[in-house]
Amino acid sequence: MSEAIVDINGLVFDVEFDYQPKEAETLNYPGCNESIDITGVKVQNVEVGEFISSYWLGRIQEELMEMC
Repeated sequence: MSEAIVDINGLVFDVEFDYQPKEAETLNYPGCNESIDITGVKVQNVEVGEFISSYWLGRIQEELMEMC
């Protein structure tokens, strides 16, 4: 599990996430795409993950993909 601070237009999120890098296909392994699974989101130390909209989750995921 990883953690990052994500700032989107001055709104700061403390994010916990799992990152899966892209893995190439081999003869014995089908490979996989890069992915990020957000497991927790806090704003000013308040857990908001259950209440955050899909819009903000998408924006946070975009920022994390650029960081990774």
